[in-house]
Amino acid sequence: MVGMKRGESREIKLNFQRTPIQRFTGKDAIFNVTLDSFKRKREAKLDADMIKRIFPSEENPDEKIAREHIKNQLENEKLMEIYQNRLKPEFIATLVESYNFDLQYLEKEIDAQLNQKAQSMSSEELEELRRDEKKLEN
Repeated sequence: MVGMKRGESREIKLNFQRTPIQRFTGKDAIFNVTLDSFKRKREAKLDADMIKRIFPSEENPDEKIAREHIKNQLENEKLMEIYQNRLKPEFIATLVESYNFDLQYLEKEIDAQLNQKAQSMSSEELEELRRDEKKLEN
């Protein structure tokens, strides 16, 4: 999409050379994309207004609590990224190769089970998994 202008449409061809789902390996895909807008990242300032938006129900939200909340949210997003991009595809590929399943149902069930497990974990357990991704494989 490099070099595209706003509103421009383009056909993007992609070959799945490596994918955890065996039946897609070596296959071509065509995606029709339209560039709607550009977004730039800006550094957010943690001021009183921002803290009030993060904790709308708190009367006098504390900056320390806000920072801890943001840190935990970023850590959880990292775990979910690892799950979505690596663990889930590998797990599904293994199941697909071994069994004949309804994949949409299976994905929903896996998501529900993993979300339930992540919510029941303490912040110490989550931090330990972030430090050592190999523990996620067990």
